[in-house]
Amino acid sequence: MKLKNKSGETLIEVLVGLLIIVLVMIMLPSAVTLAAKFNKQAEDMDISTMMDRTSPITGANVTVSYSFNGSDKSISVPVDAYESDGYFFYDYE
Repeated sequence: MKLKNKSGETLIEVLVGLLIIVLVMIMLPSAVTLAAKFNKQAEDMDISTMMDRTSPITGANVTVSYSFNGSDKSISVPVDAYESDGYFFYDYE
């Protein structure tokens, strides 16, 4: 007596499904890495563009003091202050 109901999955269908899952899992980390790389490039471009539009803050005599652990000596470094779109940037010579 032959069975006429063939509603189950075949071995080939299961293997094809597993192959698709494995391929997606292999491609996913590289896609995430690539997206992070593009995001970093866009962020660097944004900061670079913002730095190009900076204007010096006149009269801003800013110094940064460095002190070293275990010593009473400190070094003061003059820095230049810039402003662009509400963001402040500092540059030293």
